[in-house]
Amino acid sequence: MKTEYKEKSIVKFRVVGRELYPSSSFSATPSELGVKYLPSASVEYEVRDADTEEVIIPFGSGSRVSCDSDGNFFRVQMNGLQAERDYRFCIKVVSGSGTTDEQINFYDDNYEFRVVR
Repeated sequence: MKTEYKEKSIVKFRVVGRELYPSSSFSATPSELGVKYLPSASVEYEVRDADTEEVIIPFGSGSRVSCDSDGNFFRVQMNGLQAERDYRFCIKVVSGSGTTDEQINFYDDNYEFRVVR
């Protein structure tokens, strides 16, 4: 992820899943490097103003993460955000949807960027 994006660009962001506790094995190629696909309907993103914490793009059906042969991704049109401001992504992952073991995890690890002119 870059620290700055142009105001009139459309940016494709990749979301890569991995195992929290990978099993240890002795092999020539590490299995941890393989792409882990997340179900598209269970991953959403949110965009917040980094200074005011105002939600610009909320979690919902319009902010779902898509999937292709290279993994999960989402696109953001930067012209919908105000230039010369800092923004932050938050990722929401729902696992075990529709079961009694449903878990909702939020990942907000300072995924910050700035929109510039």
